[in-house]
Amino acid sequence: AKTVHFLMDGTELGSEVVQSSGRSRSYALPAQADGAHRLTAYAEVTEGGVSVASNTLQVGMLWVSPTMSAPAVLSNFAQAEAKQGEILTIPYIAYDPQAESAAIILEVIGEDGTAARTQSLTVDRTPQAWAVHDYPAGAVTFKITCGSAAFSQVVQVSESTETIAPIEDALVLCF
Repeated sequence: AKTVHFLMDGTELGSEVVQSSGRSRSYALPAQADGAHRLTAYAEVTEGGVSVASNTLQVGMLWVSPTMSAPAVLSNFAQAEAKQGEILTIPYIAYDPQAESAAIILEVIGEDGTAARTQSLTVDRTPQAWAVHDYPAGAVTFKITCGSAAFSQVVQVSESTETIAPIEDALVLCF
């Protein structure tokens, strides 16, 4: 017997004891607040006094109701470390219940709290990807804002070891 745990945004919704393996199962989720949520599921079994947990499955979801009025931003980007200049691809969905497209702001915020880069876009309700490679070293926040909703992830960025500078030995002309 395995106990399958279901968590929404880190809070356990419930669990189910399962006897079979390798078979599809379903679990009814209770209604959630409108907006972005993270569903997590994992199984746990205890045999001979030893407890073992399975891999953890995570799924991002937007909970939408007919009365939803505030926008939502969903992303599963969870990278904690990067090297300066590395291309980071941040997947996201921006949902504005008042329009078919959403006005968003993409921000790279340096350790000192100032915006190192800002970009405004209008996107539709399909999955998007923000590819960014120009960001400072330090604790950098990557933020996606849609109206009153925002997703942000702090990434510890190590300084690049590459030296990018013009060669000045016997330099005749530099543009």
